[in-house]
Amino acid sequence: MGHTFRLTVILAHLMSLAGSTMAENVDVLSNIDTFLAQQMNVFYSSGPRVVQSYAMYSALTYRGDVYDTSLAACYFISRGDLCRARALVDALVFVQEHDPIGDGRTHAAYWANNLLGFENTGVS
Repeated sequence: MGHTFRLTVILAHLMSLAGSTMAENVDVLSNIDTFLAQQMNVFYSSGPRVVQSYAMYSALTYRGDVYDTSLAACYFISRGDLCRARALVDALVFVQEHDPIGDGRTHAAYWANNLLGFENTGVS
């Protein structure tokens, strides 16, 4: 199962936290912080990068979806974690500027383990 689904579930859960106690909210948000940080640090721990969208050992292990990366960046911004958000947004700007399409559009996904990808295409 792709992490896009997981991220969607996480955001849906965040919206339901209004009725939870503050301690419960802190625990849930801490777990989300940890999960997203792990996904963005699978292949690189610094610099521009995209989140790994699928679990290791799947056929799509190295795929980093633009949607997942955008969603994670928005989440980190909402949490005030601008350092992590910046790394993700920098990656999105990088792929927009270097995508073979050449007109500012992006593909749906890129190689999370190598933004330039095989043969410098970067497209997953």
